[in-house]
Amino acid sequence: MGAEDTRRSPLFDISTEVAEAIPFAVDGELYHISGWEHMSRSDEAKTTAIFAKYNRLSRMLEEAKKREEGERIAAAMYDLRMELLSSLTDLPREVAEKLPMSGQAKLMNAIARETGQTVGEDESGGGGAEEL
Repeated sequence: MGAEDTRRSPLFDISTEVAEAIPFAVDGELYHISGWEHMSRSDEAKTTAIFAKYNRLSRMLEEAKKREEGERIAAAMYDLRMELLSSLTDLPREVAEKLPMSGQAKLMNAIARETGQTVGEDESGGGGAEEL
């Protein structure tokens, strides 16, 4: 075996090139999902914190003993979801707020896939990220 035969190939190949934002459409209007590479360090930290809080609230909602407590948690989750949708996409918040829950769920799942995050249960009582 020669010296060339004993070299290992790279485990993976990464790039400093920024990938294009992922397009999606709402009512025929084109918008884009931003990934981590499109964020500043402070935006990364903010986004990570929002995902963590959303997932924590999801667990709290599941364990809520009183309807009022559940409604309060669901309202907080809605606000966080709208913040994520409007900060990780160029979709205006007022448009995001008009989306039905199924549309919000599709968009949240796409964002979660793009950012490698998980999304907890939604306030409609559905399952985790797979069912959102």
